[in-house]
Amino acid sequence: MSKIAVFIDGENLSAKKYANSIQEISRFYSHNVQYFVYGKKQHLVRWKEIEHFNCVTVTKGANKADIKMSQDVHAKLYEDEVDTFIIVAKDGHFLQLCQIIKQFGKGVIVMGTDNTAKLLQEEFEFMLLTPPKPPQPKVTKAKQKSSKTQQSLNLKPIKQLQKLLEKVFSTLNVEWIDLPELGKQLRQIDPKFTHKAYGSATLSKLLRRLPEFVEMYDNRVKLKL
Repeated sequence: MSKIAVFIDGENLSAKKYANSIQEISRFYSHNVQYFVYGKKQHLVRWKEIEHFNCVTVTKGANKADIKMSQDVHAKLYEDEVDTFIIVAKDGHFLQLCQIIKQFGKGVIVMGTDNTAKLLQEEFEFMLLTPPKPPQPKVTKAKQKSSKTQQSLNLKPIKQLQKLLEKVFSTLNVEWIDLPELGKQLRQIDPKFTHKAYGSATLSKLLRRLPEFVEMYDNRVKLKL
């Protein structure tokens, strides 16, 4: 079974602010997800309270957590069942690590905040972490329309996309479909379809999040049986 490995810079990202957002990975992806968090003891107190998160404590010293995280990513690169790496960080010095992952033919996604290094945001698929919203006052009738608009921006689960893809290929009864044609067919089945609703900048990047479900070659797509 294919896996996603999530590596988190726990020294620079607060569990209180971002843990819930990171846990959404398990909902958006149908894969087996592993979580690893790195930092000194005082940084991992909140992270250790979260189920299924593996916390790796490092000793005092500059960049010890970053170094250990990079070493563990390199070790995982040689495990065939891990095909997508999600690096949750803000620092630009993770750029080379992400490039190495890509050279190994593995999928790489960066998750971070608005302050994440621009090079990481521009070179790789980037997903924005969102802190929890503060308590909201009672919504009056005058504000209900605005609230419904906000709710419609929630990302859709990836399983919904899989069902749409199955329907397209079943209807057309073909093995391969050109990427532009696939986008057209998806919109015919679901007029509201957009890759942004699943958290991806393009349809191509969205499909690359399903390596165990679809195969891509030369801008063409087919389902894996």
